[in-house]
Amino acid sequence: APYDAGASLTLVGDGPDHVAFRALAVRLGLDGRIFFPGEEPLSRVPDYYRHADLFVYTSLSETYGQVISEAGWCGLATVALNDGMGVCSQIVDRQTGVLVRNDVDPVDADRQFGQEALALLSDPGARAQMAMRAAQITRGRVAPERIVDRYYDAFREARRHLDRTSMLQTRAECRRRLR
Repeated sequence: APYDAGASLTLVGDGPDHVAFRALAVRLGLDGRIFFPGEEPLSRVPDYYRHADLFVYTSLSETYGQVISEAGWCGLATVALNDGMGVCSQIVDRQTGVLVRNDVDPVDADRQFGQEALALLSDPGARAQMAMRAAQITRGRVAPERIVDRYYDAFREARRHLDRTSMLQTRAECRRRLR
């Protein structure tokens, strides 16, 4: 935000760093451009996504980063640190968002992250294309009916496994009885 006078940041949610983030915003003179609505009901979160121009994600401690799918579903391009895990599996680099390397000096990673975010904020056409692809790909990947189908597949496979192992146990019991 310090490098683009028109940029603002909204941090939805709450956590142990909430007070420190507020204090940092004040110390940097950005308290009028960084908003902290706090914890919101899940039903309101899509409204925040829909009013955003870009989703930024810097966590390296989340195993999946569900919010990446939420943002994509709502049609937002994302700039995120490449975690080598769940986040990078949800973003097609330079198509649905931008993955920033994090295996470099942290100062360089921060600089690159900021540059990528500012580049997308200053290019509405590229951002719109990424956002459209993000919505299309995310909705195809995590559509509720696909998720339900995956659960049914998992249950069917578990049932087949149970049937196979039960049959093996029954045969083993018969052999023991015959001895």
